[in-house]
Amino acid sequence: MGRTRQQHHPDPLGRLGHPERVGDPVDYQHLRTCPRQFRGPGTLRAAGRMQREGQRQHGPGTRVGGCAAGHPGPVAPAALHQRDPRVAPPQRGDDLQPRGVLAGGRARRAGAPQPVGLHHPGDGRALVQPGLPGRQQIGAVRSAARPVGQDQQEHRIRGGVEFGAGRARRGTDLHLTQGNRGLRLAVPGNRVRLMASSWPACSYESWRATCDTLHAHTQVLGKIAAGLGPPEPQLQHAALRLTARGWETAPLPAPDGSGAVAVVLDLRVHEAVVEHSSGFAERIPLTPDRAVGEVTLDVLAALRAVAGHVKIDPAPQEVAWRVPLDADLEHASYDPVQVGDYFAAATRAAMVLAAFRAPYRGRSTPVNAWWGSFDLAVSLFSGMPADPPSDDFIMRNAMDAQEVAVGWWPGDPRYPKAAFYAYTHPAPEGFPGMAVAPPPARWDGTLGEFVLDWDDVRAAADPHATALEFARSVFRNVCTVCDWDPALAASADSIPPPVG
Repeated sequence: MGRTRQQHHPDPLGRLGHPERVGDPVDYQHLRTCPRQFRGPGTLRAAGRMQREGQRQHGPGTRVGGCAAGHPGPVAPAALHQRDPRVAPPQRGDDLQPRGVLAGGRARRAGAPQPVGLHHPGDGRALVQPGLPGRQQIGAVRSAARPVGQDQQEHRIRGGVEFGAGRARRGTDLHLTQGNRGLRLAVPGNRVRLMASSWPACSYESWRATCDTLHAHTQVLGKIAAGLGPPEPQLQHAALRLTARGWETAPLPAPDGSGAVAVVLDLRVHEAVVEHSSGFAERIPLTPDRAVGEVTLDVLAALRAVAGHVKIDPAPQEVAWRVPLDADLEHASYDPVQVGDYFAAATRAAMVLAAFRAPYRGRSTPVNAWWGSFDLAVSLFSGMPADPPSDDFIMRNAMDAQEVAVGWWPGDPRYPKAAFYAYTHPAPEGFPGMAVAPPPARWDGTLGEFVLDWDDVRAAADPHATALEFARSVFRNVCTVCDWDPALAASADSIPPPVG
């Protein structure tokens, strides 16, 4: 049941070392913790020497972390050497840069016999620039580092990027590449996303098979939500949410009364996850060769194991195919890269919709993820009732109030392009002829909606502002023509400000 729009330091794990650990491997593991018995005056004097040495090497504002400074953590080997009178002090000069950056934009990793080359093909601006402190060089990379594959788990980010067992090994050359998904750190056999790109392309035609498979997976979640959630007006209990993980149900009451249960399509690690408030979690992989029917049966089995008997109507809704979800072996195309692009685009769109509804002082919905039409939408209500456009179950229950709906979807066979859309119910006379902004926005008579194509949004100098302008433009026009409360209408433009 979805809502239809309008009509329708050799490390055995091979982890990268801290960029400031320069030179030969040093046994610093015993400094991970700082036992109380070592916190005497001698330790404080050693900490002072280490602090001064760090400032000599890195600059007057530098603080050297670690147990010797009074709190746990790794300590730069150059500073550790100063604690041993048998170790000669580090040399100064361009041939040794303890900050982790070498001439030519290279960086040295602890234990590596050769510097690690960092390249950024296709962009004249080198991410790693000679002469800057290592902390600044790595800061931009580690702040946005994140995994994109279920077999590429990033265990920790502290001064660099670490990989799980079997990933980056000693002596591995690393380089940066750039594509439409942003900057990546490329390791032979692995690709790990580092920085989010701008608004990615998302056209239905380019990922039709994967889109239909993902759509079918969301229908399973939606049917679970519709069956277990307490009923709400406008079928709000059947809606899903787009979160930082993917598509999720709200916490739902377990049929056996044991607590709350939620089901998630995690689009970062590509798993369906069944979670119980007791702490139970069952993970079902979403892989390129797994059919919708297999995943559906596994999800329902996990639900029954932890929450009691759960039954859904497996018939798909608002789609062209008719095979029951638990017997669907046709939809088994799942490309994680295409799903990642969709998720990035959908996240951007959801942020626009959230910004549009945020200041409105009337009743509104959250940013809903509708599994029938596979779109994101938010509705703003005037408070007045309205006659449903038909006696269909969904229309009768979802469209019984005056509203303006704005949403986004990745396209479908009728309209094979991603786009923002907007409509009102009931539609006033002359609604299709209204002038809306920005200029690329237009009325589509087949859909019965105003649309702003995703590609036009992506091409704008400020995509977020462009999409937000579209939503507010349609809303202003509707409020004027339909005689909404002027104060209520003005609140959507933050008049008065939502927070004083």
